[in-house]
Amino acid sequence: MSGLLPQNLQRGILSSMTWSQENSFDRSLLSQFPPSWPNEMLVKVLSSLNYSAIPANLSKPAKVLEVGIFSGNNARFFLENGYKVFGSELNVEMVELGINNLTRLGYTPPQIEIGDNLNLSASDSEFDLLVSINTIHYSSGKNSELALKEFSRVIRKGGYAVIETPGSDHFAVRAAKRKEELSWEWHAGGFREGQSFGFFDTREHFQESLLKHFSEVNICRRIEEYPEITLEFWMAICRK
Repeated sequence: MSGLLPQNLQRGILSSMTWSQENSFDRSLLSQFPPSWPNEMLVKVLSSLNYSAIPANLSKPAKVLEVGIFSGNNARFFLENGYKVFGSELNVEMVELGINNLTRLGYTPPQIEIGDNLNLSASDSEFDLLVSINTIHYSSGKNSELALKEFSRVIRKGGYAVIETPGSDHFAVRAAKRKEELSWEWHAGGFREGQSFGFFDTREHFQESLLKHFSEVNICRRIEEYPEITLEFWMAICRK
């Protein structure tokens, strides 16, 4: 990772969606700030042997890359627990979103570079841990496997990846139209409407796809039911 902002600031996004500070979270639903709390499931699998073997096998200061660092919500956990933290985001606006929110919360922002699922600004085997929370499905079709290959590339042998994606009972997946394997059309509204997503058909499908690039894969499941929506997530714990 070579710097907070790379020289080529015009690289932008490789997909047709344009993420910005304005559309990164829905202010119409009364949210004042972007999500600023760590993913609870991620904290558990990194903190206790009740949830995964990672705490016993990842020596600190572990070097971690979060793909799609967003508002720095998970970076808070890493910064507070002695990790060497690096992040990637799609464009300058989203890099600034993370920097500004972490600064607002009283943290010194980590090094963040522009990159995406298919193009990470990192050397081979550079990281002990890669974290991707709800970013992998923004690659679809053949790009889904290329993204997983890129994730694996930057992790050292014996290192880990923690990859979360919506499960089949997630409201957005249930609303989506499946066109073919790993190619779904979004129909849950918002600026993603009509875009292609790489949702996995089943937990087994998710695991099988990951096992092409990692030696061990375990799939965890979280489901949240609210009055208006249901959220389901599959979180993969992968060892290279």
